[in-house]
Amino acid sequence: MPPASVLPAIMVKSVILAIAAAMAAKHFKKVSILALLLSILTYQVIGTGFEWAITQNLHTALQDFRIGLPGMLIQLIGGYYLLKALRKV
Repeated sequence: MPPASVLPAIMVKSVILAIAAAMAAKHFKKVSILALLLSILTYQVIGTGFEWAITQNLHTALQDFRIGLPGMLIQLIGGYYLLKALRKV
């Protein structure tokens, strides 16, 4: 379990991701790398802004974005192939 101090930022980013993914799915109406990329970038950029507001430290908020790059690539590539596989079921 992550420390309690980061839970608000995680919750905000999770909600933003859900909204961004729903909007991308409604707009694109198919599984696409672009839709996933836009969803990921949206939640990261807006979430970084919220995290900056919560922590009052831009460096800390941007560090989360920088450290999260490998995870974002996994979300993009893994998410694409998972959604493509689920679409066939």
